[in-house]
Amino acid sequence: MTGPWICDMCGGEIDNAGVVRGEDPGKGYVIWQEDAGVARNFKIIHQGRCDNDQFELSVALDRFLGDDGLAYLLSFLSLGPVILRGAPEMRNNPRVADLDEFVDLIRRLHTPGYEQSRRHYRDDTVLDDLEGANEAFPYSSDGIRAVLDSVEDQDLP
Repeated sequence: MTGPWICDMCGGEIDNAGVVRGEDPGKGYVIWQEDAGVARNFKIIHQGRCDNDQFELSVALDRFLGDDGLAYLLSFLSLGPVILRGAPEMRNNPRVADLDEFVDLIRRLHTPGYEQSRRHYRDDTVLDDLEGANEAFPYSSDGIRAVLDSVEDQDLP
């Protein structure tokens, strides 16, 4: 199970039902900006309280979850054979400006524990622990568990 998520605007927690824990009820939203049909600057936020007028596009966070949510996210990268049949000029034309940023969003929404571990990927101790890992390990369930265990061990007296 994924979530809770950390709001990119206020740093507060959003649980996997989209309800703010311990605060006024509100829904989680994914917001982004778009230039000439290319999406960029994706954020997960609390709807209403953390909305930002500079982000003209938004969709409820739960729309990006589960199998249908993953299908929706992947449509940003490829329109697929059905849609491409009518628009072949769109082939190999992803609708995201920064692939790494977009993959981070997918991991946040679909990889259990990633949201909690991602903020530690800049910690020197965590980076030392992950030195020599292959490209997938830090984002795998074992890698995420190792990161969270490492951080937990650092917090012990």
